[in-house]
Amino acid sequence: MGDPAGIGTEVILKALADPYLQRKDEIMIVGSRDLIVENYKRLNLLRKGVPLANLENLSVLDVPLNKK
Repeated sequence: MGDPAGIGTEVILKALADPYLQRKDEIMIVGSRDLIVENYKRLNLLRKGVPLANLENLSVLDVPLNKK
């Protein structure tokens, strides 16, 4: 997923909405599930017709962020 403060989550959510990638072998995302969900909600409000991946179909190896 890259830097939690970066654009990695947005790129992942937009890229995995592509039907071509959905037909490929399972894609595993390594990163914070909470951050993915948070950014999905934000992007869903702002997306203006840009498709996003379905959260229910994502495979995520959850690596929680330590928020201090």
